[in-house]
Amino acid sequence: MKPLWPAAAGLAVLAGLVAWLWPAAEDGVVMAQQLAAAGQDLPPALTPPPGAASSATTELVGLPVLLQQQQALPPAAALLALKRCYLADRCGGTPSEGLETHFAVSKAISERLTALPANGDVAEQAALAREFLAFPDGHVQAAALALAARLPQDTATVNATVTALADSYDQLLFRKALPVLQQWQAVGLSSGYDDMLATTLQTGGIHAAQVVAENLLPFVNDANIGRYEALAQGMQPGARATALRQSLRDYRLLKTGG
Repeated sequence: MKPLWPAAAGLAVLAGLVAWLWPAAEDGVVMAQQLAAAGQDLPPALTPPPGAASSATTELVGLPVLLQQQQALPPAAALLALKRCYLADRCGGTPSEGLETHFAVSKAISERLTALPANGDVAEQAALAREFLAFPDGHVQAAALALAARLPQDTATVNATVTALADSYDQLLFRKALPVLQQWQAVGLSSGYDDMLATTLQTGGIHAAQVVAENLLPFVNDANIGRYEALAQGMQPGARATALRQSLRDYRLLKTGG
């Protein structure tokens, strides 16, 4: 999923307008219903009053109150609830606070992912890592990646990471991801690497592609070097082409003992 940054301001205005026009009463009800459907116990502050599902009189709580309420939820339930309200632009901010609300929710999600205990449920945390690798915010994706990196390696999480990077223009995410990919590659988990890296080099964001070109060496092998050399030959002169050619020369030197 590509980050929201390039068009954040315009999207925030539109999102705020939509949230303002939408019946405010439904926000707390929808979140409560979603969590109840997931089998989560709701704290009193999130439990809708009788008849609230069809009422338009309940006031929308502000974001600080919403975040405080969710402290009472299990971590996974709180994270998923924040994701839902973020994607629906219904986390409690006013139209003028749309962008600030997005930042605040992204920060809250990142902090909650980082705070997950090291001795927690591995399967649940791996599922959360995969869930938030697809989140439309680079900081959240980075937090999900850090979580994935400290869990036992599995194919599904590697695939989710490769998919997230294939859709990303975020150079900082790539800088953090490439060492993790190398770590997984060392244990035989590298499916999809070549296609994602080659596509990023060819058509990815300028800065993300530069990061890949400069750090490609660990991912080059006899089976794929021809593909990367063909890409290098077809590139216009510039920093990306120079860095890619240097990575390929370094590989050749390593192969010959130079």
